[in-house]
Amino acid sequence: MGGAACIIPGVLLEERLAPMPRKKSLLDKLLGRRRYDKPVYSDFGDKTFIEVPPGDLPRKLTARFKEYLSERLDKKWPATESFFEYLFPCVGFSVTDVFLRGEKTAEVTQWYVQISFSACAGMADVSALLASHWAEIWVKNDFAYISENILKPEGFTASDQLEPFDGAVRYVPVGTGTFSVYAAFYPAADADNTSEFEIDCAWLEQHDDEDELMLDLRNKLEPVMADGQCRCQLCMPQYAMINTRQI
Repeated sequence: MGGAACIIPGVLLEERLAPMPRKKSLLDKLLGRRRYDKPVYSDFGDKTFIEVPPGDLPRKLTARFKEYLSERLDKKWPATESFFEYLFPCVGFSVTDVFLRGEKTAEVTQWYVQISFSACAGMADVSALLASHWAEIWVKNDFAYISENILKPEGFTASDQLEPFDGAVRYVPVGTGTFSVYAAFYPAADADNTSEFEIDCAWLEQHDDEDELMLDLRNKLEPVMADGQCRCQLCMPQYAMINTRQI
């Protein structure tokens, strides 16, 4: 998996497709030049994909997302603390990218803002999924502010009809009371299949007995998760974590 995303559909103003002057660097000023950013069009079959310069969307959306989570989660669970280390690293690259995109067919162009979260080359698949889940919760609860103060100034009128990136997944903290991470729970699709748990490979690969660890999670948590409810800190802040093996 390459990551996960929160998709905000909407409508883009036509003038937003015009070339946009890029902020001048020191070299631009010395050379007396003016550079422009403009949309990139790529044809794939019967569709044209349009990549529009996002302007100030990446900075503003990322900052607002962090502000929202910090206000909602002033007393973080250990699993949430671990997750924040992935989502908002103090050093290194950012796992969050923001794109302004369109998909054009002969009939219509579908515009959307895409907030993407990296799976870090497959080492943080669960964290990327959880990030998209929390971003969807944030956008729904903070939609009026996001729409009026962040998206509209960039020429984008958002729709509040979000589609979950993966609505079947539920989340639950695993580990001990002092250190834990989030696991993703995939309910069985039907009687012929079994439910599955998954944790980030970054943590799982530290154990020589991966199969035994995952069996312990299943034995302790499958009955708990059978009700289909998500037990992340945003969805069920009252959840009292069941201690499993040290992650």
